[in-house]
Amino acid sequence: LHSFAAGNDGDYTCTPFPLQYATIKSGFQSAKNILTVGDIYNGDYTINNASSCGPDGDGRIKPEIVAGGTNIYSTWPYNNYISATGTSMASPTIAGTLALPVQRYRQMNGGADPSSALLKAVVCNSATDLGNAGPDYTFGFGALNALAADMLLENHQYATNQLTGGNSNTSVINVPAGAQQLRVMLCWTDYPGAPYAATALVNNLDLTVTDPGAVVHHPLILNPDPAHVGDVAVEGIDTLNNIEQVVINNPTGGAFTITVNGADIPQGPQGYAIAWEVIQPSVQLLYPYGNETWVPGNTENIRWSAYGTGASTFTID
Repeated sequence: LHSFAAGNDGDYTCTPFPLQYATIKSGFQSAKNILTVGDIYNGDYTINNASSCGPDGDGRIKPEIVAGGTNIYSTWPYNNYISATGTSMASPTIAGTLALPVQRYRQMNGGADPSSALLKAVVCNSATDLGNAGPDYTFGFGALNALAADMLLENHQYATNQLTGGNSNTSVINVPAGAQQLRVMLCWTDYPGAPYAATALVNNLDLTVTDPGAVVHHPLILNPDPAHVGDVAVEGIDTLNNIEQVVINNPTGGAFTITVNGADIPQGPQGYAIAWEVIQPSVQLLYPYGNETWVPGNTENIRWSAYGTGASTFTID
């Protein structure tokens, strides 16, 4: 799975889009089978205004993920170190961290490598949602959360399969009562598109999740129209992206059916991966985790994730 910096053109206006939107670089960054990475501040998880945003030329979600890329202390030519900023600092964070779930997958699967689609699904589905609820053209699916991604693999909350046109596959997962959120993601490495095609997508798969009450949930989709690129994602049929996510808030407990339908597969069979995450109301300390060494006089950020706590006050001991 290749990781590419989204670009640092967010300070520009690409008419008729609002400031920062549609500034994604038009080279490798626009490829559909990679991870395009935006730049956030590690301190407060806000976007760096220079970070390039989507939509892509045909309306696809870009970037897919963000990571810390502002004021990163790193190596520099002639044996120097420097504090640097940009999506070119965020992208290596993603690439390096991806080595960890790859290693864990190998340990649990006899040395085999995860597919690119599985790795992308696991990392994007477990990302910490930022900005608008669900995917958006600024943060993609959110900020990298390596621990959550690893837990999806540890708990085997994923599946891989393949489809031909007109057929569908189903998987049933059990969601415990009291969950805060259910996320299900579909991802596939799509067939190469024709040069200068209006849309990059070739093989179109559709994801739906049916809850115990027989309600069918569709993926969250964005509106690439210049006047609506900042709108919150809504459920709909995705005909642009080869990565789709269903999000169900406060799901009832019981059996949920994940369906992947081969809506249009001219170049098949098409392999794919699905990943799911059940988020329970919880508070989890992320840093410090144990045995860290702190330097006197330096500032340290204490980090935790919290779900289902509303506007609660947290006590740190």
